[in-house]
Amino acid sequence: MVSLCPERAGRGPRRPQVTTARCGVKRPLWWREVAFIAVGYLLYTVTRNAAPLHLAAAQHHATVLYGFERRQHIDLELTLNQWLSRHQTMGILSSYYYATLHFVVTLGVLIWAYRWHPEGYRRARTIVILSTLAALYLFWAFPLAPPRLTDFGFADTITNVRLWGGASWDSPSVASVSNEYAAMPSLHVAWSLWSAAVVVWLTRNRVVRLLAPAYPLVTLLVVLATGNHFVLDAVGAVGVLAVAVLIHASTQQLGLASRLTVLLHATTTRLGLGRWHPMLAALLPGTDQRLQPRSEVTVGPPDRSGSAGPRRGSPGPGSRAGRSAR
Repeated sequence: MVSLCPERAGRGPRRPQVTTARCGVKRPLWWREVAFIAVGYLLYTVTRNAAPLHLAAAQHHATVLYGFERRQHIDLELTLNQWLSRHQTMGILSSYYYATLHFVVTLGVLIWAYRWHPEGYRRARTIVILSTLAALYLFWAFPLAPPRLTDFGFADTITNVRLWGGASWDSPSVASVSNEYAAMPSLHVAWSLWSAAVVVWLTRNRVVRLLAPAYPLVTLLVVLATGNHFVLDAVGAVGVLAVAVLIHASTQQLGLASRLTVLLHATTTRLGLGRWHPMLAALLPGTDQRLQPRSEVTVGPPDRSGSAGPRRGSPGPGSRAGRSAR
């Protein structure tokens, strides 16, 4: 399909261009996206504050889960943890990796997709939100102590590291902003898998596509070696990400997104919250803005009436019908 890219209309010679994915796709308002992050943090805070009420259940779940891993001979985390505890430099690097890249890379991929690939941003953002919501529900419904907070022989390497010369990981100041009993599923693994998948999906750089899968692999090794997650926590991360993808795909195939949008509009209007409807509707899965070509063929520069030239089948100025009509 050939059309004029609206971003370049009126700049220089008007040459027909091949419609790209970016052409004609509008980005959502940035303040709405910031609001989504704020809502997510609020949900996380509520979940974090509920965690101390389930300490006994978290320890019991850890005992059952680790026992299952040992019977299935998939308990790799203890071997990795013992190796890391003997290498201080690697322990420090792993602790910084665990504390920083979890947020930096995920936010960076979101910004990158928002700025350079708006055609895929909404879908990517919706999937990561759905997977995070599923994880938050499991944090509340299935509290799980990480290996380093159990008596299974794990070395708490991350506690001994004072990040940036400040408080250790188990200090009250750090514990107040983290949910230490939210091990199932591993959001570190889930978000790293999402980040790698989005980069592979949207980028055209072959080298980046080859290197992107290394990020979730390294993240998996770090969360296991530092004693922050069990092997099955990583399996749970794959599960919540798969559920998010299936929910998003099913809403598109069944046309549920349009029905939910109509229902949401009626509800917000009745409650007097009409101005919040666009922000809430953007959260619905399956509401991606797909590329709608402006026109299949551009015959010439648009005239004063805004049309792109004579329509197919209509008499032109040089035709007999055109001359007789004058």
